[in-house]
Amino acid sequence: MGSHMINLFLCILSSLYLCFGLLYFCCRILPSKHKISLPLFLCLSVFMALLFWIKRESQHNGITIVFQLTTFLVTLFLFQASFVKKLAVYFIFQLLIICPEILCTSVFIALHNLFIPTDTYTPHNLISSCSPAEYFVIELSNILLGLFLLWKISEILRQCIDYLKILTFLPLVAPVFLNVIISLQKKPEAVLALSIIYWIICIGSYLLFLRAVRSLAQQHREYLQKKMEIELMKKQMNDSVQLSNEYASLRKWNHDIENHIMSVMYLMDMKKYEEAETYTASVLSRINCRPQEKQPEEDCSHEKEH
Repeated sequence: MGSHMINLFLCILSSLYLCFGLLYFCCRILPSKHKISLPLFLCLSVFMALLFWIKRESQHNGITIVFQLTTFLVTLFLFQASFVKKLAVYFIFQLLIICPEILCTSVFIALHNLFIPTDTYTPHNLISSCSPAEYFVIELSNILLGLFLLWKISEILRQCIDYLKILTFLPLVAPVFLNVIISLQKKPEAVLALSIIYWIICIGSYLLFLRAVRSLAQQHREYLQKKMEIELMKKQMNDSVQLSNEYASLRKWNHDIENHIMSVMYLMDMKKYEEAETYTASVLSRINCRPQEKQPEEDCSHEKEH
């Protein structure tokens, strides 16, 4: 009874991880068609938990196909983007779910067989042979590593998803389809041989994908750099135009001052001192109230009163 309860708990935990990971990953990259509500999340989680339970109890490999189909339909109908982008996000998500599982499983099998050689585990018999506690350790490690990868890769992809091309995610197709082919095999020898090939292809695909993501991130950085350079050039051009206008305004002001001085000198030569004084006061009043000095109107009116 205790073993069944632990298995049920692990199935629920795995389903919550898969549903949350899928919706979180897609929402960070693609705009959603509909609001992702809590009832939808819970229904999807219950369905996934049921699949995990069937796979855990009956060892039926055909459940893998249902998993693949479910995640693909969620990506297809709940999110808004081109079919190529949805397909890319689906295959990337599958790879980010598969690779942590392979890594955690491989490390656990290697450590277990090293320290407990009497009870050898293989990828084929691991789920049926390991204890619930061991399965919990594997699953918890898988979830933590998977969530980290989903967060990290989605952070990069949300910035450069528009640069994504078919050739970028084409290597990711092989692991997904090979996983389906393995689930349909019934001979243990064929399953073992295909599993080894599957692990090698997954690792290779993941490395190729990381290289492609780095390339996309570099393209995005170059785009941002060019955008900043263009904005800087626009700012410099605007500053240059503003400076040119100010220089022209200053030249006009100097020309006006020169005319005022010549007018005052003419009045002085004609010995019209009162007119010269009045003219000078008028010019000084206009200078003190120049718009570029941004003095309030009340200050100007106050000076005029004096």
